[in-house]
Amino acid sequence: MALRTVQSGGMTRYFRVHEPNGYNPLTPTPLVMAFHGGGGNARQFADHTELYQTADAQDFLLVFPEGTGNLGGPPLYL
Repeated sequence: MALRTVQSGGMTRYFRVHEPNGYNPLTPTPLVMAFHGGGGNARQFADHTELYQTADAQDFLLVFPEGTGNLGGPPLYL
């Protein structure tokens, strides 16, 4: 699972991507966004879910975005 970044709103945002077996970036592929709960993080959620197996079986990309924690508490999606 690759860790990637994107710049948005002046911030660096982090997310993890799982590509299904046989993924071809030239072929349109469904995408599922998997948001972790408050107090968690993307890696923990990814490690404790069976979404990988479903993504491989159903041929979809799986993205685990990381919250920001900008409010001084658990990571949030702002």
